Amino acid sequence: MTSLENARVLVIGGSSGIGLATARAAAAAGAEVVIASRSAKKLEAAKQDMGVNVTTAVLDITDAEALEAWFGAAASFDHEESRLSGDAD
Repeated sequence: MTSLENARVLVIGGSSGIGLATARAAAAAGAEVVIASRSAKKLEAAKQDMGVNVTTAVLDITDAEALEAWFGAAASFDHEESRLSGDAD
């Protein structure tokens, strides 16, 4: 596996399924992971499941204004990954 040591990785749709698996893999490779989803409840469960090197962000990708504000305030990322489905939370 490629090392992501000291990398900052954002996984949109990272609270379940393939997105959560991607977040887990990135954390296992040494990354600081931010998982984002519309569901605060799912994010909290994913954070508890992963344990370390993870923070969460409640984001709704259909709200352009909120996305712009969030990305404007967030520190930069080395990698961004989106795992979206029809119910993206």
